[in-house]
Amino acid sequence: MKRVILLFLVFAGLTFGSCRRQTVMPQFDIVVTDTVAVRGGIPCRFQYAFTSIANADEAPALQAIQESNMLYFFGLEHFQGGVQEAVDWSIGQFMDEYIGTLDESVPQWETEMEMAVESEARVVDTLLVYTISSSNYTGGAHGMYSINCHNYSIAGGYELALSDLFDAARQEALIGLIRNKLYEQFGVTGDEGLVAQGFFPEYISTTENFEVTEDGITFYYNPYDIGCYALGAVDVTMSREELENKIATLTGGRVAEDLVFHSITTGASNDIEQATKVARSMITRFGMNEEFGMVAFETVTNQYLGGDTSLACSESTAAQIDEKVVAAVRKQYDKAEQLLKDNMPKLHELAKYLYEKETITGDEFMEILNLSPDQLTTTRMETN
Repeated sequence: MKRVILLFLVFAGLTFGSCRRQTVMPQFDIVVTDTVAVRGGIPCRFQYAFTSIANADEAPALQAIQESNMLYFFGLEHFQGGVQEAVDWSIGQFMDEYIGTLDESVPQWETEMEMAVESEARVVDTLLVYTISSSNYTGGAHGMYSINCHNYSIAGGYELALSDLFDAARQEALIGLIRNKLYEQFGVTGDEGLVAQGFFPEYISTTENFEVTEDGITFYYNPYDIGCYALGAVDVTMSREELENKIATLTGGRVAEDLVFHSITTGASNDIEQATKVARSMITRFGMNEEFGMVAFETVTNQYLGGDTSLACSESTAAQIDEKVVAAVRKQYDKAEQLLKDNMPKLHELAKYLYEKETITGDEFMEILNLSPDQLTTTRMETN
């Protein structure tokens, strides 16, 4: 598997379980099946390793997660029953849909089939992350494999969707970040280079196939999702460092106003709001504070009706959280300020370009950003 690492940790909007009530944590068993089914003289081997929630009957939320996992794992649209019943149903469905439709004249070597599916479940803070890895061969030049991930609120029993984490505008922004990381990973400078590597650039987008990890969020792209089969599977992730850089970026507009005009306006209000939200989420939801550690203080209620948040902590802790949010934003503001001070000629050159052209592409931006001081001086002399 070829891997693309883009650590993407902005999962603002995650609905964590309430600290005010006791949540039943899942316990796991692995149910293994290794059997060969034969129909019409054609054998098919089935290898299943299903991670089951052994104590699902102790909480409705766990039961809901167990039922959802079974549907995903065994490829069933509707089912009610136990794991062994699901195994039998899945095998019967496969034999009916694939082997039952084969022409008897098909050569034997083309009809030797196998299906292997295994799953892994792990608890990440107050989430249950369920990963299904499958591979199958039903004839042809090669088999097929995939990785599919599902993330659940342990307390609520529901699956998280990408829209719970990012609004439409931020999902659109993610696409650009993903492309840039792909360029970097594969040593290319644009979509033409990706095409040469086997990518389908027009299909590069966000995906509902993601998992929350201890370090961030990973997006998975299976063969043919954004590239050819030979490219293999690609995964994309975002880290704490990149999240902090995002805060610094969001403060850049206000910093530039202050440095250039020595005054501030309301133009950066939305960026300031987003920087504050990211910083607060890092502390209250993501466990990214050394003092507080892996503790989620903030919960989301009515996630489908706007997602109101509330703190589940003492007043003194809430005050400490406020102080740390301010400090986090201030630290990244100072970082942005220093970066702009060190690159003021480039800032002015970029502003001049935008003033004259109104728009700028990524390549044009990087061309100006990579100019040396002597080149910047020459450019200004030529335009004056």
